[in-house]
Amino acid sequence: MPDELMPAATRAAEHACWTPDCSAIVGVQWQRRLTADELAVLEPPLPAGGVTRVVHACTAHAIELGRAARIHQASCAAPGAEVLPLCACTPEQLPAPAADMDLPTVTLPSGWTVLIP
Repeated sequence: MPDELMPAATRAAEHACWTPDCSAIVGVQWQRRLTADELAVLEPPLPAGGVTRVVHACTAHAIELGRAARIHQASCAAPGAEVLPLCACTPEQLPAPAADMDLPTVTLPSGWTVLIP
């Protein structure tokens, strides 16, 4: 459901830091596979490999950005405080870039690299 159609209380709960006592603004999110218990309550039943759950965190309770870009195992200990800013699983590899992605770019004085239109 688009955010603008969702009640404000639901939006706030779904986009809150994973830490129960933290009210900081979410700064990082990542995905993990669903556990067997989470899959068991889905209607209709879905295959285990194709479903992920979003984990939100403020910058104080987040994992590394490089790890946040990848999908984590259902058993991942992140965001457990004992493993931050890492996690206890081996996240899935990112897909290889498409071969046709060799597009012209320019590097700006700020260091950003952008596509040339």
